[in-house]
Amino acid sequence: MGTELHVNGVPMRIRGFVSERPASELAAWFRARLGPPLVERQVGGKLLLGRGSGEHYLTVQLEPLGVGGADGTRALVAAGHLKAAEAARDESKVEVEHWQSRMPAGSRLMNQVKADDGARLSSHLTFFNRHALQVNVDRVKALMQEDGLAFERDTQTEEGAQGSATPEGRVLYFKGAGKEAMAVVVRSPERQTMVVLSVVRSMEHFK
Repeated sequence: MGTELHVNGVPMRIRGFVSERPASELAAWFRARLGPPLVERQVGGKLLLGRGSGEHYLTVQLEPLGVGGADGTRALVAAGHLKAAEAARDESKVEVEHWQSRMPAGSRLMNQVKADDGARLSSHLTFFNRHALQVNVDRVKALMQEDGLAFERDTQTEEGAQGSATPEGRVLYFKGAGKEAMAVVVRSPERQTMVVLSVVRSMEHFK
């Protein structure tokens, strides 16, 4: 697969594949191709390799599949364009401030990913704040209406029993002309609310 992404303002190209080869063999191949200096980290059973190359930063993620990697390896290769990220920094900052100003006071935008696969343009944003779940639900409904997306339905999870770590949550669905959105709003026992907002627009809508 190949998709153009913007992760927290950094333009990226990502390719993925699954190989029958073990992760150790693929890692050796990538080490030889990337060359030094190479950053290596193990995160949650996945091996990450990273190296700067001119205006780009290359990242390889290798994940063994099956017990002990018996089913092969899933690989993701990402190239981030650092110079383009620097040029787009002001634009990204304005967009972040725009979204944060529309959410309940004190909200923090923790992650932003934009993807363009040629047919659809999608945006995924993750916010945290300490307002009640319903306050966030009402705000998301209002801002989606402002953006021309009508509320369709929601699903609700029951709040965990007292003392349970199970959070309460809502999943909201919206639809508009050439676009649709979904918002996941979760309230944790630590009295913190997370809002994950995903908006997908058809490229036909921009023509």
